[in-house]
Amino acid sequence: MGRPELRSGIRNGDVRVLQQLVSEAENLRPGLARDGIFGPLTQAAVARFQRQKGLEADGVVGAQTWMALGLALHLPQLAAPPPGAPASPPRGNGGSPAAVVERPSAAAPRSVPASASPPQQQPATTPAPARAQTHADQLSSTGEPRWFQVALAEFQAHHTVFGTADGNQRIHEYFLATSYHPGVGTHEAWCSAFANWCMRQVGLQGTNMAAAASWLNWGIELSTPRHGCVMVIHWAGSHSGSGNHVTFFDHAAGDHVFYFGGNQTHQHQISISQAPRRAMTSVHYRWPKGYPQ
Repeated sequence: MGRPELRSGIRNGDVRVLQQLVSEAENLRPGLARDGIFGPLTQAAVARFQRQKGLEADGVVGAQTWMALGLALHLPQLAAPPPGAPASPPRGNGGSPAAVVERPSAAAPRSVPASASPPQQQPATTPAPARAQTHADQLSSTGEPRWFQVALAEFQAHHTVFGTADGNQRIHEYFLATSYHPGVGTHEAWCSAFANWCMRQVGLQGTNMAAAASWLNWGIELSTPRHGCVMVIHWAGSHSGSGNHVTFFDHAAGDHVFYFGGNQTHQHQISISQAPRRAMTSVHYRWPKGYPQ
């Protein structure tokens, strides 16, 4: 599917993903505010990245800039040319060929087959990489967990397809990261399948189970949540059949908790969502055992 062209003045979730990816690609400390607003700072950071990669530094994010970000961060979902596009060296949004943009030699996250789509969150696809990364590799240079980066890239690449035949196939691929493989097009909650899929892309072992509650005993418990950690919610109301949901913690603001994952919202998309803490009967935060915090 096509990737959205982003430019100054645009406000949406795609800009938020862009801000995270550019911050990581440029090793910005602190990174850009992930507010979803394409303002002067975001435009300047994009133009700087384009210059580094030999692209036309116009501050407009087109297909070639998305590809360059994917190559720089080893995210194949973005690095691959859009469907129908020639597999030629990345060019600027109208500029000359990129200078030093090479495809990563090590295998990075890709996809497999997927299935189902029920209430509350969404995942991604592909067999686990051949070489598991080291513990230190799992945190990016800006402290962003690699599995959270995978989720962001999957959001950018596929968040509009759910509810379609392509979306059902994608969900089926998420389920291949678990031991439960419902048929394509069946309506099953896939939040845990998505979390397992994201972990698998970076060489981490998830729970291998499609139940959100399976994450309650995974890794180690965090007394205080940190960005990107696994978040297991039990809803006070009947939000789903089991009342459980698994996602990734983003941040908290006052009484509201913001979380990013699959099978979320009434559209059952990959999304950033928020809810008041009082709407949750319980919340547990989990982190991979043995990995830096």
